[in-house]
Amino acid sequence: MSAKLSRRSLLRGAGMAIAGALVAACQPKVVEKVVEVEKEVTRVVEQEVVKEQVVEKTVVVEKVVEKVVEKMVSDSPLPWKYQPLGTPNDGKPITLTYWDWHAPRVEMMERWFRQYTDMYPNVTFEVTTIPWSDFLTKTKASIPAGQGPDIQYFHQNNHQTFVYGGLLEPYPEELFPKTEILETFPMTAEWLGPDGRVFWIPTGAMTALIYYNKDMFEAEGLTGDDIPTTWDEFLDFAKSLTQYDAAGRVSVSGFDVNGAEAGNTSGVAYFMWKNYGHWKWDEDYTRPCYAQQEFIDSLQWVVDLKEKHKVVDPDFLQLTDAFAANMAYMIFQWSWYTGDLNLNNPELNYGCRRVPTLTGDFAPCAGNGSPDPQSIVVPVTTPAERKPVCFDLIAYLYSNPDFLVDNALTLGSPPTAPALLNHPLLQSDESIVAAGPQSEWVMYTHEQGSPLALEEATKYIQDGIFLSGMDVKEAVFKAQEESDRLTADFIKEVGKENFHVAEREYRHADQITFGECLM
Repeated sequence: MSAKLSRRSLLRGAGMAIAGALVAACQPKVVEKVVEVEKEVTRVVEQEVVKEQVVEKTVVVEKVVEKVVEKMVSDSPLPWKYQPLGTPNDGKPITLTYWDWHAPRVEMMERWFRQYTDMYPNVTFEVTTIPWSDFLTKTKASIPAGQGPDIQYFHQNNHQTFVYGGLLEPYPEELFPKTEILETFPMTAEWLGPDGRVFWIPTGAMTALIYYNKDMFEAEGLTGDDIPTTWDEFLDFAKSLTQYDAAGRVSVSGFDVNGAEAGNTSGVAYFMWKNYGHWKWDEDYTRPCYAQQEFIDSLQWVVDLKEKHKVVDPDFLQLTDAFAANMAYMIFQWSWYTGDLNLNNPELNYGCRRVPTLTGDFAPCAGNGSPDPQSIVVPVTTPAERKPVCFDLIAYLYSNPDFLVDNALTLGSPPTAPALLNHPLLQSDESIVAAGPQSEWVMYTHEQGSPLALEEATKYIQDGIFLSGMDVKEAVFKAQEESDRLTADFIKEVGKENFHVAEREYRHADQITFGECLM
């Protein structure tokens, strides 16, 4: 059993420390009293049982909630404090529907939904997990039709579509005072919606990490500290670990990147490109420029891993499959993978280290990242009488330090709340500790809406190079042509004033330049 699992078990206890412990302490007396009333009165008039039972439970639960909130507020290091609006839905039964796509987060959310129900027994939850491949399509269609969930999880790539497209209800100011929200989660300032309102909260800072198999390293007399911090030395290290069969095929990969090419930023190649310290977008944010020599070189480096250096074969297992099967010493993956490993491969003894850079230093940029974890949101078509309960739930969760720690550990990303960065549970988590030093140098920029269009363009890179064997430069030029067309069409459709890119808000923008665009 890994130390990470022990922390996870400890977290479950810590997650109950505020609400769960207090409710549990009071609950036996509450249940006993209700049962006594039911036995005594049922024999006389059945209707009176229901009435008397509901009143009795409501009174006692309100007292428990008062104690829970009082302790949560007094103990919280966060500037923003939970201010409940009162008993949700006036104590009448209500079931909130929730949609999500990520299984580890769903498990965590269900745990906290139960705590909310412990406080307010009239509120229950119906949880639906939808594959990520279908999530956006389903929510975009169901929300305008009034057939969406009461609450759902949010992905930052959907900011333009959901926030500026009018699909989400803004957080109410009385529960989410903007000044306190921005002080608690500073990154929120970059993700405000129309009229500067808060629609969701970026609660974590996701970046990429090197995941390594501790048992396989130990067998070689190695530890995670032996992983080099420059890409050139890292390549030599990966080559020294790779094993081959009698036919010369890779049997155990030193560094499996199969699958890391996916996505609109081409995974590890994009990370290397950012190491050069170049912007992707022109100064006016009218076009993204992939046709820079540094990006071409980065993509070629990934191709050479397979074709020249043979640390992995093109038809070898995908990186996560190989890692789970103890057939890859190291992989490159985003930090959300921590939660996935803990849920699906709990016995795997793994560790995490920072990603290498060109020089070993993080400046001028260690790579790209995104706000993740994010938060729950409320669709605009959620019935008006249900919205107050939805927002009270959101306020309870995201102002709760214990929830935010659970949230960070589940998703493997440092929290964006500065007050929690030194929390002992977070400091004991290897993936968060590994991400910490590089987080200051990660570019958490956003292209609100454009990634959905540009994903189509960059399929020329992913499919052309890594599936069809197209020349790297030719594939990049094709992607550039398509991205120019799609971006121009998108800006024309939504208007330049509604197209939002924040690349140059990077905290070390003074060290970044724009490379020569070859087209």
